[in-house]
Amino acid sequence: MRPLYPCATPSSRNDATVEQPLGRVNAPKSVTDEEADPPRYSSSPARWHAMATGRRRRARATGIGGVFLKSRSPTRLAAWYRRHLGFAISPGGQVATWDWRSARIPKRIGSTLWAALDVRDRVWGPGRPSAQVNYRVDDLDRLLAQLRRARVKVDDVVEESTYGRFGWAYDPEGNRFELWEPPRRYRSPERHTPME
Repeated sequence: MRPLYPCATPSSRNDATVEQPLGRVNAPKSVTDEEADPPRYSSSPARWHAMATGRRRRARATGIGGVFLKSRSPTRLAAWYRRHLGFAISPGGQVATWDWRSARIPKRIGSTLWAALDVRDRVWGPGRPSAQVNYRVDDLDRLLAQLRRARVKVDDVVEESTYGRFGWAYDPEGNRFELWEPPRRYRSPERHTPME
């Protein structure tokens, strides 16, 4: 069995290095303590591979940090989402936040932000955004009926699949969004990446 990190073997042992299977390697005084520490142990296969090969894990996205809508009137648009989709936005505010708990580290709490922002609030880049936001809902039929009663533009089509039920509507600035009611016993067939 190959060691997970380089360590001294009986044939290569010298005065400055002592074999320690799972602990810290004693190093010559010219090596800093940080350099002498072996990699931390983890149950992640990617981390085991990184320790065995000496390569670092690549940086990656760990979840959705926020959704930002460019708006001509951010306060009015946020009020519309508060009234029609039930977003928890204080009157006069422009931001909703959903808190979540990390699947890997349950003590870690994060949040996903939704915000209606003015054209001058951030660097948007050229062109019109080409994304559609999917909002998870608890009762698609009732929400679509509420939106129709409020004279909101709603697509007539409701799509049903193994993923659940989908409907679409438009906010006052013409942004089309998707409403998704997942099935009662839902487990996505895609590979899941826990948010950290």
